[in-house]
Amino acid sequence: MQGKAARVDFETCDARTCAPENGRCAAVEACTKKLLEQDEPYDSPMLLSAVMCVACGDCVRVCRLEAVTIKRTG
Repeated sequence: MQGKAARVDFETCDARTCAPENGRCAAVEACTKKLLEQDEPYDSPMLLSAVMCVACGDCVRVCRLEAVTIKRTG
C-alpha cells in the first residue's frame, strides 16, 4: 500500500548546527504523533513508524536545515 511519511536525510541533519544551545531537534518536538524520536541531544532523529505517520508536514516546516521531507512509501 502506498502512502506518505516523513524521511530524515542523515547527511543534511545536524543538531549541532540547528540547535547548538541544547541539541534538541525541532522536528521531534513538532511531531504531535510522537513518531520522531531523538535518543540523545545532538543525535539525528529517527522515524519510529512510517505506517503511523500521517504526513502532516509539521516536522518539515520546523526543520531549519530542510533535512526532513515527506516522501511516498510502499
